[in-house]
Amino acid sequence: MAHPRLVRLFSLILLTALTVQLVLIPSNVAAQSKSKQATPASELPATVPGENYYYPSNDIYQYYWSTLVDTVSTTQEQSSGIRNDSNSFNLQGYLQVERYAYDSYSAYLRAQVVRPVMYNKTEAGWQQVTDPEVIGRTTDAELARPFYFQQDRNGTVYGLYFDSADTEDVQNIKRAALSQLQMYFFYDPNPIGECSDPTQIQCLQPYSIGESDVSGAYTADYTSRMIDAQTVEITKKRTEKSYKSFADRSIANAEATKIESTSVAVYDLRAGILLKNTTTQRIRSGFSTENSLNNYEGSGYGIQSGADSDDSIRYEGTIPGFLEPQSFEGKASTKSITNMIRSIEGKEYKSADIVASVTSNKADADRGLAAADLATALKDLAAAPGDPNGVTRLRATLNTVDGALAQLDQHLSKGRTNPALHEGIIGALTGVVDSKAQALIVKHFVGNQSLNQTTRTQALTALTVVAEPSAETITAVRNLVQANGSDAKQALLVLGAIANNIQAKQPQLAQELSQIIETKLAKATTDLDRDLALRALGNAGPATDLSVISGYLGHSNEIVRTSAIDALRKFPADETEALLLQAYTSETSAVARHTARELLYANGDVPSLNAFDWNWQKFVGGGDLKGELKARLYLSDGPDITALAHGEAKAHAWSWSYSLAEAKATSYVQTENGTKYRYFEAYVKVLGNNVFTPIKERIACGVQRTGNLYQTTITFFSVTKTFMVGPIPIQLGLSASGSISIPWKIVATACDVPISASANVSITPTVWASASATAAVTIFIARGGVGINADFLKTSLEAKASATYHITNGFHGNLGLNISVQPLAVRIFLWYQLRKWNGSWKSRNEWTIWNWSASTQTWPIWNTNF
Repeated sequence: MAHPRLVRLFSLILLTALTVQLVLIPSNVAAQSKSKQATPASELPATVPGENYYYPSNDIYQYYWSTLVDTVSTTQEQSSGIRNDSNSFNLQGYLQVERYAYDSYSAYLRAQVVRPVMYNKTEAGWQQVTDPEVIGRTTDAELARPFYFQQDRNGTVYGLYFDSADTEDVQNIKRAALSQLQMYFFYDPNPIGECSDPTQIQCLQPYSIGESDVSGAYTADYTSRMIDAQTVEITKKRTEKSYKSFADRSIANAEATKIESTSVAVYDLRAGILLKNTTTQRIRSGFSTENSLNNYEGSGYGIQSGADSDDSIRYEGTIPGFLEPQSFEGKASTKSITNMIRSIEGKEYKSADIVASVTSNKADADRGLAAADLATALKDLAAAPGDPNGVTRLRATLNTVDGALAQLDQHLSKGRTNPALHEGIIGALTGVVDSKAQALIVKHFVGNQSLNQTTRTQALTALTVVAEPSAETITAVRNLVQANGSDAKQALLVLGAIANNIQAKQPQLAQELSQIIETKLAKATTDLDRDLALRALGNAGPATDLSVISGYLGHSNEIVRTSAIDALRKFPADETEALLLQAYTSETSAVARHTARELLYANGDVPSLNAFDWNWQKFVGGGDLKGELKARLYLSDGPDITALAHGEAKAHAWSWSYSLAEAKATSYVQTENGTKYRYFEAYVKVLGNNVFTPIKERIACGVQRTGNLYQTTITFFSVTKTFMVGPIPIQLGLSASGSISIPWKIVATACDVPISASANVSITPTVWASASATAAVTIFIARGGVGINADFLKTSLEAKASATYHITNGFHGNLGLNISVQPLAVRIFLWYQLRKWNGSWKSRNEWTIWNWSASTQTWPIWNTNF
């Protein structure tokens, strides 16, 4: 069949390479295609004044049409400045338009796209696409299939009709061509305000019009001016704020996307047609940088992905037509138009909107990051299991390579995967769009009792970052909670996080999940069980009732009170301020008071609790990608030593901020039945949610214990948006992944404070965060684009606090903080891929055009004795 080929032909243009200028594209093709018999505009019949877009000649109006698109990456590093890299392609052809009917309001037109030619820029320069595996002799027939549209006297294009054999790709190409013909021409003979000559268009005031084209529905800002007595220049502008809806219906708004579009056209008053129109567009994702290199330490980076395009159409003349236009009195009916189309073409045509039909695939932007197949992705992960870039590559492969998810299911079912890869596989699955990925996490990890507890906990925790948990996932977690098995405690925390995640879209279900936790809290018989339930409600946040939590702020046990205070963290500040102030001013426990203080002053200066209370903050890098490190160290100055070490690593990627890992270790004395005991407590939050850690216990005197509190790898966000740039859908993607490891250490001597006592705690959040920004194009037979991978936070933050008390020598302590940082490593690459006639894809062409990394730095931040 001819049809698919023509689409492929046009899509081929999406391929890629480096920067391109339209002037470099061979012009001989256009020159050879030009008709020698074309009639210039000056010889066309004159249009009756006011009858704009009338197409008065009973001939075929021929327009030369070109689309030039660059997928672009822009990077900025403080020392090297701005760097721009792009991948380019060009499509050329002719749009032929012939009037077959008209009425008092509109012209009804038959159109064809003919003689398409495609080029892509390679290292050798511009090359015309001629690959016989992709393009055949019948490709011209694909786009040459006629289509129909209506254009009102003001220039508005609508009422499209396509052959039922046209694919959506072909239709979108035709929509894009018609969009270039649409320039709203408004002339009021009685303009607002005084004007020396009201018949002249330069007297016209700027105007705004709601309209639609291939990209979506928007409000355009217009201006017009006279060039001479016969021609008018019309200018149209729009931005991301102009749009009411996009071709990609999944985009509710263009948040974190910058769109700038300007069209400049020339209209011929006498001939009643548009002579030419040029539209330049600039789209950028991740543009939200403000003061991009402020707070700069190490190597800051600004990163954008996007597209630049130049779409142009110009009148080339008329050639003899074959239709005799029919005139209608008043407004032609839809039935009359469809009957005329049927009589001309001999078959039914289907009506369509001018806005493109974009079948959104949230994973499209991952194509440039994917491996060729699952085996390659797993091999790359095995080479560096802790590298989040390997996790990103596996995620992209599972998102985009046909059958990869099913293959991974088979590998896991048959035990073919190395257990050392489980953490990375779980992290990759958290970012896969297909809900089947959640099923794999539950089936092969959460529900696999043959695995160790650490892996099952990692898998359960991974479910907290799934933005849209499936019904099956929620059921699996609920069942674990109700089973009261070895995974029940972590499952309860995960259930709270899920309730928070679904609160906006499924409030009733979120409330049901919170009530399960509330019931656990009400039936708890030990303080440790109450503590766990309160931490789960803290994960749930506003999905639960605040009064349930506030009732435990006055509990007799300080562990319970501390957890109740921490559970207020996700509620609006105005609802919790009074409760936190009360806890901060009246709390007798140093640990509980510390927790209240941190929440109360989260966005401001944090007051000290005593002279041995120290807070520290540092930004690593700057620009669009940067890390933020925080540490808090505290020692009480009496015989009942309280030691606290608190570390947090945050990632800031464009307009998103995530607390990747937050860990706290405390050692304190608590009196029970008149006897003093020393307790040790450690907890971890991942992406703001509590993760179960069984380190909360009374410890024996003289004990020294060390271990790894928590370790995981996750995809903490991934977003893709599709925008129409002429006939080409551009997918812009932003994503970030991270690996987290948190070693800890606890040492204690005398617990009941005889002659001397000591306490020593340390916590070391270790975080490796990687982000990617991509811009890609995909149209049926070709896909390609530009991508950036950046490690923007690779750090180890050791926070330690130790103290001794002797009945004679008194209190002595040490606070220490050390950090090791490799701030940034960047790779920029280009890629493209062609689709064969049999439907399979040829090997992907990919090349790295820049690699850069900063040196590792070790900073002894603080080490003081007192």
